Amino acid sequence: MTLPALSLATAMGRTETGSRKVATSVPKLTTRRRRPATAERMPATRVPRLARTAPALRTPERSPTGRVRCAHRRDAGMVELEREMARAKRLKQAFTLAFVDVDDLKNTNDSLGHVAGDWLLRQATDSIRRRLRSYDLIIRYGGDEFLCVLPDMTMAQADERFSLVNAELTESQQTSVSVGLAELGVDDACEDLIARADKAMYSTRKRLRSPLA
Repeated sequence: MTLPALSLATAMGRTETGSRKVATSVPKLTTRRRRPATAERMPATRVPRLARTAPALRTPERSPTGRVRCAHRRDAGMVELEREMARAKRLKQAFTLAFVDVDDLKNTNDSLGHVAGDWLLRQATDSIRRRLRSYDLIIRYGGDEFLCVLPDMTMAQADERFSLVNAELTESQQTSVSVGLAELGVDDACEDLIARADKAMYSTRKRLRSPLA
């Protein structure tokens, strides 16, 4: 007996055993249009130079030391800071702590987004790293705040190095940093040194932004 030939649609609707139909459907493929990044949608006139000079406003490179390259996380960095302070006291060496605040980071995050803000942080920290010694520590203390641990360095020497940092950042029209310096005293605890450097940073920023400066 010759069985009638099955149509292609019927054959595809059966299982391999031929005993039961299986409902089959082919999902409709749709392509969703990808929205451009915030900085790309914004008119060029509204994007400051720092955004246009970023080669690609990509997510910052991750590092075991922290979100920003060459900067230690706060918890690990504070342990290193206390160790370096104890060493400087023991050897009776000069020791300077710099409290660094990246200027206008909040405005950048608000107007261009956090990707642009992270790019700005990298420019600042990379410049600081180039001007410091290889063994000087950079600690991410807060959102736009860093501590720079400078063993065997006077405040005058540290001031010269950060002047070079600001000159480089200003020349490229990317950002600037406000810096406060504090020199380690014999009886200083870690919190005391940080508080003095923080206070010095705000004093420096207020002086530089004064119309009479």
